[in-house]
Amino acid sequence: MRFTRKDLKTMSESISTINSYLNASVAAAKLGISESTLLRCVRLRDISHVRLGSGRGRVMFRESDLQDYVSRRTVPAQTQAQAA
Repeated sequence: MRFTRKDLKTMSESISTINSYLNASVAAAKLGISESTLLRCVRLRDISHVRLGSGRGRVMFRESDLQDYVSRRTVPAQTQAQAA
């Protein structure tokens, strides 16, 4: 089978996109939590993720998914006026 330049470019872009995803162990390390805690969040649908492959698939995360997760859990600091 022969591929055109356009086919090769499309395949290359797809591969680079997949390579930008993080597996569960790397994502957990970046978040500073255990992999089991991260997978619990996946089970509870508390963090966005992608499943790649057949069956249940491999759980993968984008950097933006991790940033969104942290942003949703950020508690704003209390000012002096709010404390009183």
